[in-house]
Amino acid sequence: MGPTYQDYYQILGVNRNATQDEIQKAYRKLARKYHPDVNKEKGAEDKFKQLSEAYEVLKNPETRKKYDAFGSNWKAGQPFTPPGGGQDMHFDFSNLGGMGSGFSSFFDMFFNQQQGQGHQQNRRSGFWGMQPTDGADQEAEVEISLEDAATDMTKQIKLRSSHAGHRSFSVKIPAGTVNGSKIRLKGQGEKGQNGGKDGDLYLRVKFAHHPYFTPDGHDLISYVKLTPWEAALGAKIEIHTLSGTGTVKIPEGSQSGTQLRLKGKGLPKNTGHGDLKIELQICVPKKLSDKERELFEALAENSSFNPRKS
Repeated sequence: MGPTYQDYYQILGVNRNATQDEIQKAYRKLARKYHPDVNKEKGAEDKFKQLSEAYEVLKNPETRKKYDAFGSNWKAGQPFTPPGGGQDMHFDFSNLGGMGSGFSSFFDMFFNQQQGQGHQQNRRSGFWGMQPTDGADQEAEVEISLEDAATDMTKQIKLRSSHAGHRSFSVKIPAGTVNGSKIRLKGQGEKGQNGGKDGDLYLRVKFAHHPYFTPDGHDLISYVKLTPWEAALGAKIEIHTLSGTGTVKIPEGSQSGTQLRLKGKGLPKNTGHGDLKIELQICVPKKLSDKERELFEALAENSSFNPRKS
């Protein structure tokens, strides 16, 4: 009875139309789960060997093509006999880095590799658990204030990782960093295995809620409330800026929703600063004193203004 056919696609949990990238991602995910250094459960090492064997064939488009040509017509679990009984069958898969004994009998017969001492050594030292695997990139969120974003600053952050436990970083956040931007920390992501390179850590910047400003890129929006008479008659009012307070003139006849722009009072940019946009909101008193009611009634009787007519 011939060796049992191994469905490498099924082992990796991908379909036969999977892209090379999908095959690589599937292998990395499962290899991390069943790696003997991580998973001490019974059968984990055998599962890892199956995954490694499957990936070694399917990762290379040429070997995958030959595997598909001879293996796709058999179902998992059935005996497999190469065409012609296998006596004269040979494929040149020297790029596999030395395979054979230690893999399944199906693999050995199917790929008919030479099993010299040098290949055996490569297999023992470089395949089972020693194949380089790059660490994945990771992403975390760091919250800063608008005042922090206005100047160069260094922030201490602590992150918890399932792979490395708690880690602390001293991160420089440049002036002018905007909400949602990312800061890359090279090599601070998931650790690579067996000589693979470490992934990167990307810190996504989030602005903390501010009592006076809403960020809009490098601009800031401040919503300023006005009384009806301030909007109608014009006024000078005090406003907040990132550097303190200031005074702005409200033009006579200002409408709710109107924006006044203060140049250079926003967040720093590569050159200069963004602006501070003052958006006006006209408010009326919820409760009127007797005198206020008298004045509003007199205004209603004497004014011809009707906002519902153009």
